[in-house]
Amino acid sequence: MNYRIRKLPSLETIEKNVKKAGVRLAPEAAALTLSLLNCASRVQEEIIAPLEREGLSEGKFLLLMALREQPLGLGVRELALRVGVTPPTMSIMLRRMRQAPKPLVRVERLADDARARRVQITSEGIELIGRIFPGHLKRVAAFSDRLSGQERRELARLLLKLSDPADDE
Repeated sequence: MNYRIRKLPSLETIEKNVKKAGVRLAPEAAALTLSLLNCASRVQEEIIAPLEREGLSEGKFLLLMALREQPLGLGVRELALRVGVTPPTMSIMLRRMRQAPKPLVRVERLADDARARRVQITSEGIELIGRIFPGHLKRVAAFSDRLSGQERRELARLLLKLSDPADDE
């Protein structure tokens, strides 16, 4: 998908449509959600798509980054927690990464527990992350360049508040 800023409806247009629909909804909530969706599309195009062109999903990228910081490796469950997927999903990711022409990870069974496995990054994985990480960081930084440091901190705080399900209780 080529990212293009979608022209979002004005607050007045949203207000009219909310009234017409007979729904009780703060028009600002709809405007916020539409803006967030637009922003998410831009993140996908500018930050995630370049990783995908390198053959990495966001999850595989996070997996390699987590392993790069733990040269002795991590267990599958711990790795799944760090990446934000279930252990079965992590097992599928690991199988695919091990079956690649140049495997990015290796999995070892632990001697003291035949069911437990430790995952480590391979030299190919280290090389790939080393090659793509600087460009990734530049894209991440450029994404919010138009905001001041204080605006970035405030927006990050607000987005965290929206994304934390614990705040719903």
